[in-house]
Amino acid sequence: MQRASFKYIKSVFGPAELLRLRDNDLRRFGMERGSIPFGSGLLALAFSSTATAEELIASNAALSMTLVTRMNNTTIVWLRPRNFLPANTALRGVQIITEGLIPIYANPAFQLPRSIYRAGLPVEIDLNDLIFNDADLDDFFSNWLIQERFGPALIRVSSGRFELNPIYWAGRISRATGLRYDTTKEQFVSCMDGGSSYIVVESRIIPELVLALLQHAAQVLLKIPPREMRPKRIGSVIEAIKMFCTVSDTTGAKVPNRIRKPLLRDCRAYAPAS
Repeated sequence: MQRASFKYIKSVFGPAELLRLRDNDLRRFGMERGSIPFGSGLLALAFSSTATAEELIASNAALSMTLVTRMNNTTIVWLRPRNFLPANTALRGVQIITEGLIPIYANPAFQLPRSIYRAGLPVEIDLNDLIFNDADLDDFFSNWLIQERFGPALIRVSSGRFELNPIYWAGRISRATGLRYDTTKEQFVSCMDGGSSYIVVESRIIPELVLALLQHAAQVLLKIPPREMRPKRIGSVIEAIKMFCTVSDTTGAKVPNRIRKPLLRDCRAYAPAS
């Protein structure tokens, strides 16, 4: 770790995105604020565990050159996403920060515990390309990115009345389970081993699978109207999967010896983040 000069910090973030606070501001803010906040377009992932931050970087080669700073016992990974940014959010063990003040630099005379943990620039990246090993972080960004592409989980159709957004749930279920529709073979498959192989999923168990995931979401995080669990509404989600979550030719996909559901992750991953 190293304590960076103001000149270095300025070269990393650019003068247009930095605001230098006066000495009396720094004293007033104390340990909660620093002398340089960031501007729009930046995302800071502030981890309470350095090991978790290191794991994120190790799992994503694109982050190997990104800037990482330290503040007190927090390790902050800096990104410049090409996506729309969510609001500030606190999760277990990590804060997602897109606006406000982030302590980066203080005059050495103040002897505040801020430093450069890993030199670099906030890397420009599409968040869809990142692998998040932390379950809460993965769940949060899965939900955010699906909403960015397909809209919210529920759509208001009249005063006090909401309906499922079939496209959202198609994307959510596909991302969580690996479920795809092969437009060439006209069959459902489940992506395995990071996309290197597939297994065939019997069409007749798909409604059961979709219903189970929606019921779980309704129980733990989201109030889904009971009428949205009807076969017709389940069918609209399945049709959305066939239209938007597709692959083209999974020749060689394995057919299980007995009917079974695709290998799925923990049920908590199916429901949208609150």
